Amino acid sequence: MKRLTYLFLLIQLQAFMVHAQQNQRIEAVKEKIETAKIGFFSREMGLTPNEAKQFWPEYELYQKRLDDLKLARRESLQRIDKKVESMNDQEINQLIDNRLIQADEALKARTDFVKAIRKFLPPIKVVRYFAAEEQFKKKMMERLDQRKKQTEKPARRFRN
Repeated sequence: MKRLTYLFLLIQLQAFMVHAQQNQRIEAVKEKIETAKIGFFSREMGLTPNEAKQFWPEYELYQKRLDDLKLARRESLQRIDKKVESMNDQEINQLIDNRLIQADEALKARTDFVKAIRKFLPPIKVVRYFAAEEQFKKKMMERLDQRKKQTEKPARRFRN
């Protein structure tokens, strides 16, 4: 019985270690993306050191608000998936209203961010931010597509 208990504990420990390594890899990738984003936005926007010192705290605050909203949206989607079939119309309408409120909050976060950076950035750099944001997303999607293509196994060809 002791052996079985030790074996079970060993398996649990290994699973925990694998999970911890995956979390470390995910954090490393996130950090790498953030570093690339900082360099890309700073370059594309033409931020001076003083402007960058003001811009990045505002941007981080904005991203934190968006992350919190994404988490809330994900949680509400999970609730919808689990019990929507058993809900009455009033409860479903409340879920719909909550989704609209979440969308409004995301727009408000963006509006607040743009208002904040307009206080210290010239208008041309604010517009460059919008362009840099779109270009960065596009580059990230292209890299993701390339990675997917690299990991796909080519179809086997049979010889006659």
